[in-house]
Amino acid sequence: MKVKLAFLLLLLSFLNACKDTKDDNDNPNPNPEKSDNKYVNGWIYDELSEYYLWNDKMSSKQSFNLDMDPYDFFDQDGILYKYNAVTKEGDRFSYIEGTHANIPKSATAETNPVTSDIGFEYMYIQYVNQSGNPTGEWAYLVVYVKKDTDAEKQGVKRGHLIKQVNDTKITNDNRFSLLYQNLSSYKLSIDDYELSKTVEKTVNVTYNYTENPIYLDKIFTVNGQKAGYIVYNSFKAGPEATLPYDVELMNILTRFKSEGVENLILDLRYNGGGLVRSAQFLASALVPARNTNNKFEIKTYNPDIQKWLNTLPDNNSTKKSWMYDYFVDNITKDNAVLVSIPKFGDQLKNLYVLCTAHTASASEMTVNTLRPYMKEKGKSVILIGKQTTGKNVGSWPIYEDDKANNTYVMWPIIFKTHNKDMESNYAAGFSPDIELNELSPLLSEGKPLKNLGDENEVLLSAALSAIRGETKSEVKSVASPLFIEQGSSLDRKQGSYKMYESESKSKALKNELKSLKNK
Repeated sequence: MKVKLAFLLLLLSFLNACKDTKDDNDNPNPNPEKSDNKYVNGWIYDELSEYYLWNDKMSSKQSFNLDMDPYDFFDQDGILYKYNAVTKEGDRFSYIEGTHANIPKSATAETNPVTSDIGFEYMYIQYVNQSGNPTGEWAYLVVYVKKDTDAEKQGVKRGHLIKQVNDTKITNDNRFSLLYQNLSSYKLSIDDYELSKTVEKTVNVTYNYTENPIYLDKIFTVNGQKAGYIVYNSFKAGPEATLPYDVELMNILTRFKSEGVENLILDLRYNGGGLVRSAQFLASALVPARNTNNKFEIKTYNPDIQKWLNTLPDNNSTKKSWMYDYFVDNITKDNAVLVSIPKFGDQLKNLYVLCTAHTASASEMTVNTLRPYMKEKGKSVILIGKQTTGKNVGSWPIYEDDKANNTYVMWPIIFKTHNKDMESNYAAGFSPDIELNELSPLLSEGKPLKNLGDENEVLLSAALSAIRGETKSEVKSVASPLFIEQGSSLDRKQGSYKMYESESKSKALKNELKSLKNK
């Protein structure tokens, strides 16, 4: 009896073992989420240790739990270099996206339309009482309306204050989501200061919308001199085959040059950055005495990559492709000239840049790279508005497009940008030469904001006054503001707070590094 029982137990053990083996064969990854996390987090660590600007600040791989959620893994101390708000050192711009579905939109951010667009950009504002303390009342302040959208057709205007969306009041809890509900239209309750009444408008979203970054261009006559004005909202090129926005911008500057424009007002107040290459083209048009042997910018990398680059002579092609961008005479594609870049900088007296806290990245780089060249010729880059963001670092997109178990896209900070004199001291932002708040009429007096391009608009008016030689009174703060800004839809705009290489260039550089390491 004991023998029979032992045999039955042995048989049962054998059958269970067979069942386990079968299950393992049918599902070789019984916990795919855990396994994927481990793979993805290992990939995150390995890629960052290779390319991340602050890879010397990373903790050892063994000190981390690789089974964590990849978002949490990426954001923890020891992976990213924690930002210090006092010293302005550290990383506040690296991030990770969770799906390959975003690769066409993100990794080639300059080429793809937004799936749907409400048709305007806006600030989240919170009203304050007479003591200056925030109240529970919120609104969306429209800062500009996009061309060829239903919002433009329905008469939504800059300066409109949206108090309710679909009959729901805007609050601290819902302010980020009310206009992101995946609806085809939204009913807006608007305080119209121009009409001194509340109006309601129903606005249809625009699908597959592509925003032209060149919002507006005009020429003003100021004391007998011509001043050009361009509102440029993103360093975006458009489809790679033709780079239409880069070409359009060069055509505008060529026209300005031929019409005798002597001062340029470049409105970058809502320009959060974008392609390094587009900034290179713009700076090539504006730099005086352009020479294609002169450096537009200099990049530096993490200690490991930089140590390798420093062993190479300056004329080495690898070092040049990694570290140096030069001014150029033409915009080309596959060796064909798309457009010639005008030598507009030769006739410019000064460059006036309109800026706010939303002016970032490639916008700031353009200012930084042009200043030493302008100064050498007795010219100035004059900033008007508010302190800029302070982003002197840039990214590449890093992802695997052949791994089904890794759908993540990283945008880590990889390089720091410098001008020809190796200056890059604007991590806290550039301070304006003339400090003004573009919202001051609405903030202090409840008056409507002037449209962009209106010569009485606060920042443009200050630039025109400076060209006339007049001293514009500086408004450092508003004594009794009606509200305070608490963020903006611009923060979520495609390409904002990015300064990145084109995908083709970043891939070439990565392949070059891997090839050299394999030798």
